[in-house]
Amino acid sequence: MSRRKRRETAEWKWEQALIDDYDDYRWRQVLTPLCDKFKRWEAGELTHEDMDHAIHETHKHNQTLYH
Repeated sequence: MSRRKRRETAEWKWEQALIDDYDDYRWRQVLTPLCDKFKRWEAGELTHEDMDHAIHETHKHNQTLYH
C-alpha cells in the first residue's frame, strides 16, 4: 500500500488521533504548571527569580518531549 493510501485508512487516522491526543496530554503536563506560575507572578505572588527558575525547569522538561 502506498504511503498516501495508508494515510487515508481509518486505522491510520485513529492511530494519528491517538498520537496527537497523547502529545497534547504530555505538553499540558509540562506547560500547565508554568501557566499557573505566570498567573501567580502577574498577581504579585512570585518574583521574577521564581519565574526564571520555573521557565528553566520547564525548558528541561520540554527537552524530554523532543526525545
